[in-house]
Amino acid sequence: MSQHHKSSWNYELKTDPIVSEVMQPIMEGEYFNKNYVFDLNDFRDDCAERNDDDDESALHCQPTWRLKERMKTTGVCMILALNVGTDPPDVSKPNPCAKLLCWLDPTGMSRAKARDIIGERLEEQYAKWQQRGKLRYKRALDPTVEETRNLCLTMRRHAKNERLLLHFNGHGVPRPTEAAEIWVFDKGHTQYIPLSVQKLRHWIGGPTIVVLDCSNAGVLIPAFVSGSNVHGKVGNQTPEHDFNAQSSSDFRSDRAFKPSNTSSFHDCIVLCPCAKGELLPMSPAYPADLFTSCLTTPIPIALRWFVRQNPLSMDIDPESVDRIPGKISDRKTPLGELNWIFTAVTDTIAWNVLPSTLFQRLFRQDLLVASMLRNFLLADRILRSLNCTPTSYPQLPSTANHPLWQSWDLAVESCLYQLIRDGHLGGSNSLYCNDEKKVYEMSDKSMRSHSPLPMALSKPVSVTVPFFSEQLTAFEVWLDFAGIRNDNSLVGAWAVNLALSVGIFPYVLKLLQSPVFEYRHVLVLIWARILCFDTSCQADLVKDKAIPHFINHLSWGMNNQRGEGTIDEESPNAHEDAAIQRMTAAFILSVICLNFSSGQRECLRQNLHLKCGELLGICETNEDENMLHHPVYIRSRMWLCICLGRLCENNTVVQNEVFAKGIHCRLLSRLDDYSPQVGAAAAYALGLLIRVAKKRTSSSSLSGSASMTSINSKDPQSYRMNDIPQEVMYPDRHRIHSDTLIAHRLSKEWSAGSPLFRCEVLLALGCLIEKYSMAFASICCQKNQSTSHFCSIPMPHVFDSEQSSMLYDVWDVLLKFTNDPYPQISNIAFTIHDFVHTLVRRIERQNNTNEFQDGHLKEQTSPISFTPLNEIVDNENNSSTKMPSTVRRNVSDYFTRWTSQKIENDSENFNTSNHSNVGRQMRYVYSIPMSCFGQRQHSNFGKVDRSDENDFVSKAGAIKSYRLKRNNIAHKYALKLMRKFEELSPSVQDVRRPKLSGNDSFANESPPLLKYERRIQNIKRKLTFKQCALIKNEDGATASFLRFHSYEPVLATCDENSRIYLYDYEQRYNHLACKHVCKNNPSTRVTTMRWINEQSSSLLLTGADNGVVNLWDKVLESNGYIHQNESKIAAAFNAAPDMINNTRGSGLVTEWQQENGNLLVGGDSPLLRCWDLNREHLVSSFESITDSCMTAMTRGWDPLYLDDSKNIGRTGIGPNIFVSGFGNGSMKVFDIRSNKKAIERTAQRRKPRLMKYSEHSSWIVNLFFTGFGGNYEVMSGCVAGYIKVWDLRYPLSCRTIDVQRSQMTALAGHNRVPIFASGSHTQYIKLSSFDGDTNQVIRTHENEGTLVSDG
Repeated sequence: MSQHHKSSWNYELKTDPIVSEVMQPIMEGEYFNKNYVFDLNDFRDDCAERNDDDDESALHCQPTWRLKERMKTTGVCMILALNVGTDPPDVSKPNPCAKLLCWLDPTGMSRAKARDIIGERLEEQYAKWQQRGKLRYKRALDPTVEETRNLCLTMRRHAKNERLLLHFNGHGVPRPTEAAEIWVFDKGHTQYIPLSVQKLRHWIGGPTIVVLDCSNAGVLIPAFVSGSNVHGKVGNQTPEHDFNAQSSSDFRSDRAFKPSNTSSFHDCIVLCPCAKGELLPMSPAYPADLFTSCLTTPIPIALRWFVRQNPLSMDIDPESVDRIPGKISDRKTPLGELNWIFTAVTDTIAWNVLPSTLFQRLFRQDLLVASMLRNFLLADRILRSLNCTPTSYPQLPSTANHPLWQSWDLAVESCLYQLIRDGHLGGSNSLYCNDEKKVYEMSDKSMRSHSPLPMALSKPVSVTVPFFSEQLTAFEVWLDFAGIRNDNSLVGAWAVNLALSVGIFPYVLKLLQSPVFEYRHVLVLIWARILCFDTSCQADLVKDKAIPHFINHLSWGMNNQRGEGTIDEESPNAHEDAAIQRMTAAFILSVICLNFSSGQRECLRQNLHLKCGELLGICETNEDENMLHHPVYIRSRMWLCICLGRLCENNTVVQNEVFAKGIHCRLLSRLDDYSPQVGAAAAYALGLLIRVAKKRTSSSSLSGSASMTSINSKDPQSYRMNDIPQEVMYPDRHRIHSDTLIAHRLSKEWSAGSPLFRCEVLLALGCLIEKYSMAFASICCQKNQSTSHFCSIPMPHVFDSEQSSMLYDVWDVLLKFTNDPYPQISNIAFTIHDFVHTLVRRIERQNNTNEFQDGHLKEQTSPISFTPLNEIVDNENNSSTKMPSTVRRNVSDYFTRWTSQKIENDSENFNTSNHSNVGRQMRYVYSIPMSCFGQRQHSNFGKVDRSDENDFVSKAGAIKSYRLKRNNIAHKYALKLMRKFEELSPSVQDVRRPKLSGNDSFANESPPLLKYERRIQNIKRKLTFKQCALIKNEDGATASFLRFHSYEPVLATCDENSRIYLYDYEQRYNHLACKHVCKNNPSTRVTTMRWINEQSSSLLLTGADNGVVNLWDKVLESNGYIHQNESKIAAAFNAAPDMINNTRGSGLVTEWQQENGNLLVGGDSPLLRCWDLNREHLVSSFESITDSCMTAMTRGWDPLYLDDSKNIGRTGIGPNIFVSGFGNGSMKVFDIRSNKKAIERTAQRRKPRLMKYSEHSSWIVNLFFTGFGGNYEVMSGCVAGYIKVWDLRYPLSCRTIDVQRSQMTALAGHNRVPIFASGSHTQYIKLSSFDGDTNQVIRTHENEGTLVSDG
């Protein structure tokens, strides 16, 4: 890092011209870059104040960095009352005393000449602080009252509403009076004449910055800034001197002249070197106008002061600092680098001590004012060391002892030491020659010797001051070891706002024009943060023609032409980093197109749509598994789709171009993407592509919430369908064909597993329904003619039969979406459905109105209108309001909104006076909901995962530590149980049982064998269960089934009413977690329930007999306790759409594979399905080839975990093999890696290709796998009461165990102990070992409760 930031000066160094232009000295720029310097303690404290654990305020931080009003100083008025050679009567100067004025000793020349040269020098000293804008200068040397008045009025007349700088030097006149008067001269320069500051303020007008370089200057501040009258009074004080008649008349005439901005008097900045009653310092070691020197030539005076303050380390003449080589404006020289460091230090001090609004006003609004205020901080430090108290308005806190001044002193000392060491500041001047162009033309040698101007170099000088690199290193150390509580504070909205407020924006904007590739990857990341925080910067990028930079960056790392985006193949994360760069560029381009037509036009002109299509095409042909599965590549594809969608949004030209180039086909192919997020992004983009272009609104699309908005029917943003011209609705047949093909393809995804994907598909179809609403109104009428009184609406003639058939399919899919298991999706479908119904009702009302006009009105209908949605609707922050009972269906308050408004009926509604008594009626406005997918991803893009699981002090780290310990304890206890009781397995007994020799006549009485049998019996006696808790159902409902959590003392139960209760059997309390309800079929029953992710964040999975699977979140707290609030649906999907609803069937049967995230689903369905819950995608399906329902399922696999990261072994045939049992007693084996028919095996030994077991003759109650003793066995139990043990390598069962004489109703096996439990309808539970011996019999309802046993 150091080599990139250390400064080394050499005139032969060549740099990028763009970068050189950007990195010019700060006084030449419009903004100020000070983000290199950090006061770490203040920043850390500020983070602690602004960023608590709940950082909602930071996430919703609004941009405040842009200046609402920019101002420029256009003129400098210099009033110099010098009176060279004559001391004021109220000052007794010592001998020797300070003499230099503007670094000139005036004692060696005539008074007039010295006065003129001082005025010229002061003008040139001010000129260098605003080189971009030409200042207008006017000076009055030893002026009279009239000359001062004319000077001020003339300058204000030219400046108009811009700022003026008024500089008053009162070294040759008495100090200001208590009545706020300064002194000037009469016409003969024989008398001092008082001049009221109130007059002066009135003449100069505002806005103004006033520099008062005189003793007792602080007494004048109240007069400049107070609201006193203009007749001479300052507050309650009375002036000591009265004006004569002439001056009074002049003043009255002045009142007739009004400055261009008389209301700007409050915008007055006053800088004074000393407070009330103090005199200016007169030390001969410093100039007489020390305050002016600090403001206009800060580096020379700061170096002189430093040398005098450190005589031991700086053994040089203070005047020798004038020989420091270089120029102030050239950073590659020592003097220029010192100026950069000084600017950074003073800017950072001001940023740390001032409020944000005041800092913006003083240090960002005006270039010259910012320079003066930065230099004023130096004056405060130097003058306070000389017993003066600089004052100002607005009042600034003293910064003389700020810690950052030590950084400045260190940089100065390092620079001077190197120059002294190399002999550049010695007595020899052989290296230097006077540059006549750079020095003022002076004739006297004494004037030249005191000039602080830089000297030109005859040879290069190399000096290194690692100030900036050291600051960055300190910042990195602070980031690594300071223990920031909230990492989002460094990259979130609050941090970006602060970074922009200090002035980096024009620099990062200018650097986009640089051809240096090393900057580009950093700039892309910076701009992503900026645009994520403030989307208004999109206009700056378009104006600066920066779009090609980001479009080219979309190929970063994919080609190595000219070294662009070259990947370091040796880096382990090189390809992932390149993918992050491409994803970030896509995000930036999507923001540029967001509701910004100029950005869309420029992106279209730069062929952004072709670039996105090309990259999406590469994704189709690339078969690299890493690119498909890696999160970075997934997000990259997602943002490419979002970028295309935003490019097309509300822009017909772009939409037509995308269709013409066939890019919509790339989006269609992404619907089948590995990730549901990419599929949702593709559906989002397709919805914006087929959506009708609407008139843009001025509201921001990233407001984050949609409020209840009343929409007037006469509002230009709303429209009625019959008011839209046909050519707008149906632009051309090719477009209609493309739209219907897209809709037909989208409609096939109605049964997808991802709720997010289904929602975006539905919203995209809603865009089509809104666009062709008259066609869907016709379909709605035709579908409901037999059940309603809807009028007949013909299908628009522009649709052919094939297209009409596709639209019919879309309508059918919409009706299926109304039954979606995810509540918010079904509500959206109902809203779209009601939108079409409302249109039909309106058409019917219009027909009735026409009949009324003919005298045939039969019934009066309420006026109902609709309007397209004009706002993006937020997912979560929408306010919920109860719908009136007259509305047919409730509209979701999660994704959609409804608005109601009372409006007057006009001639458009009822064109008759006979119905004037209708008055005001309620009108309900239905809107097609709009997707906020892009908005949500935009918000998430700026968020950082702040959970540091490796930091055990943090909340995430504590949770991880708790779960690791909990899981390890459970795993070790399971291994202990397995080793303790593994000898009960028949296969183990066969190996360990003592072998008898042929001489043993009584085998059963062999002592070794008897000893072994006794040991087995002793082990079995230890397998008795005892009651540890008694839990009662509060409402007496019958429990259907139970599920223990593997790591927490929690039991989940489901009763006959599909209500799910959670019991903590250690704490003895229960909680109603949720209820699985299908609102379209309340009679559905839950038939399966499983715990998901038990080792980490546990979810509860429930499945009903209609094929719907719900995943419930907020079930357990992070510490393992039961969540006290109602659980929320994390996901819901129809796992078996073809489920047969049969009350006597098995319903839905599931088997969960935690290792690979697969959910196996079967039941009353002809198909068995394997769902990948990580992808929320259907992996494979199999035909069961049986007329009976599936009743049980198990896999032939059992992993033995030691901790969360590794395992000690696995038992079983493989994780992809599972066995299912059916109602007819048959069993079948499936391999989920195959997508073909199930392979059956009969009982014949020599036909291994068929896998079917048919020894059971009745309903299979349950199946479970066991791997004790190394045998991979599956145990199955049927209703008849017997259990069979199967080795899947053989076609016949290994043994049969008859455990229940009555019907078996339940069967379960222990995962780690060779024991199983069976239950019957006689309410007995038998605990048996694998050899068939019954260890214990438990009566379950002896105490009218549910028995819970440990083990």
